[in-house]
Amino acid sequence: MQTAQIQDEYSLEQDLQKVEEIIERMKGGQLNLEEMIKLYEEGIALLTRCKQTLEQAELKIHQLSATFNQPESGGNNNG
Repeated sequence: MQTAQIQDEYSLEQDLQKVEEIIERMKGGQLNLEEMIKLYEEGIALLTRCKQTLEQAELKIHQLSATFNQPESGGNNNG
């Protein structure tokens, strides 16, 4: 399980690096319209995957927090 998490984090970092590279290529001004559109499409696909990865991580954090914050059963009810 932990290995999968490390792999997901690495993929996220790798995808973000690719997006940065795409942005730099597009800023360079050496591409024709067709190449720009292709790179834009690739960038959007990478960002979509990054967003999904982050949403999954956020959900996991909320689930873990909810489990951690559950009141213990059989404890005192001082309210």
